[in-house]
Amino acid sequence: MSQMPYPKIVAIVEGSMERAFINENFRYVHAMPIYNGEAWTTEAMARQAQTLAATIDYDYDLMIVWFDREKRDETVEQIAHTVRGRLIEMGVDDARLAIIVCDRMTENLFLLDRNLLIREGISDDALPHSLGHNGKVVLKRLFKERGMKYSETFDGKRMLKRLNIDECVADFPLIGDLRRKMPACWWGGAS
Repeated sequence: MSQMPYPKIVAIVEGSMERAFINENFRYVHAMPIYNGEAWTTEAMARQAQTLAATIDYDYDLMIVWFDREKRDETVEQIAHTVRGRLIEMGVDDARLAIIVCDRMTENLFLLDRNLLIREGISDDALPHSLGHNGKVVLKRLFKERGMKYSETFDGKRMLKRLNIDECVADFPLIGDLRRKMPACWWGGAS
């Protein structure tokens, strides 16, 4: 039986939910942890991404850097620009680089995909349909109103798997960059 070759993808990723999602669904992706939080400046995040990228000793098809904006004053675009610039400075090919800086956190992507929320049974017409809110708090409230408890490592991973990236692109252009550069796959890669 022939095997389909997998692309060589390295993902520098913050968050246990995000890393678990990658490890469970994309076993061929080399996931590396990046640390984040309110104490980390954008410049420190960029240097951290540079350091991690410098440890990669093989030719990859795509590098994904994925972390949350948290409460930084800069926009996601400004943060992504800084990180991208640092990585390009060290020789990373922009055509093989996708940066996702979620505004404020990955859970905010779920709020952009109305169909996902309907499928999960937690849709709410009064739900903020924009980025920048504390998405985790919103999801916990929606789950609680339906007698459930939101768990990042269970519900979050499941929702990431069911997320339709195309539903997020209009409100979150950075995810569109990943969509265009990802090899074709079930999770929103260009087909």
